[in-house]
Amino acid sequence: DWSPRRSTALYRNARPEGIPFGIVFTKTDKLSAAQLARSVERYKQVLGEQWEGLPPMFRSSSEKRTGREEILDFIGKCLTEC
Repeated sequence: DWSPRRSTALYRNARPEGIPFGIVFTKTDKLSAAQLARSVERYKQVLGEQWEGLPPMFRSSSEKRTGREEILDFIGKCLTEC
C-alpha cells in the first residue's frame, strides 16, 4: 500500500538534495474520476502540510495508454537539466 505519508518521506529526502521527484498515479483506469480526484487531492493535502510547492504529479494507465508522454517528457527534462 503506497500512501501519501510514504511519498512525504521520499520527497523530504529527495528535495534538499535537488533530486528530481514526481508522483505517478498508476492504473488510473481502475478508479472512477471521483475516486482519482480524491486520491490526488489527498496527496496534495498531505504533501502541502510539509512543503511549499508540490512535486509534479502524473496520472497514467497502460491499459488506456495515457500519461506516458508526460512522464517521459519530465524524465527527459530532468536529464537535460542535471
